Amino acid sequence: MIRKISAVILLVLGLGLILYSQLGNLVTAHEQNAYSVNRQTASNYAKNNRKKGNFDYASVKPATAEDIAKKAFDNKAYPAVGGISIPALKLNLPIFKGVGYEEMMFGAGTMKADQVMGQGNYALASHNVFDDNNQSDGKKLFSPLIKAKVGQTIYLTDKQSVYVYKVTSIDTVSQYSVDVVDDVPGENRVTLITCLDLAATKRIIVVGELNQVEKYDNHSAQYFVNK
Repeated sequence: MIRKISAVILLVLGLGLILYSQLGNLVTAHEQNAYSVNRQTASNYAKNNRKKGNFDYASVKPATAEDIAKKAFDNKAYPAVGGISIPALKLNLPIFKGVGYEEMMFGAGTMKADQVMGQGNYALASHNVFDDNNQSDGKKLFSPLIKAKVGQTIYLTDKQSVYVYKVTSIDTVSQYSVDVVDDVPGENRVTLITCLDLAATKRIIVVGELNQVEKYDNHSAQYFVNK
């Protein structure tokens, strides 16, 4: 019950609709590179995954360009637990434990404290980035999800394994549709969530079903390289 109430708060608040400045863009790119899969280790991911994480859903709010720019002078370490890649959308982001305000500026956040890659419903949220004309730029964070199509491949990794999902459904829901993060008996899936409009009244929900699990090696590492 508490988790569902928290999810309501998260979905109502809106997954941070960000208006970027040039400096904000540079800081975001720097942080995403710092936490890219090739710069992390499996042991570090596992260590961070054992941490409590920030699930203060009330902190999920629109981030300003000023807030992002300030991170250029911040040496704080964020709890990276893996990476997500959708090559067809040129989406390649770090995954952080929880949905803390700062973590959500630079990658995707896990929506449930006990979720495990490849098991149940692994739910991730991130920002859709809007420009000065209130249009999604379609490039940063989860903005590319507006171009998602059924059949596209989603890769998740903890640098021990690579979890390969195929997109099976893309839906638009209201901010009150909280059941999208719930587990579905007998199914292993990934659910990706972001806002569709600046008023934060609608969400795009991209669901992928687990297709296979690969060992993380030199071959699978290529899925997480920006091209």
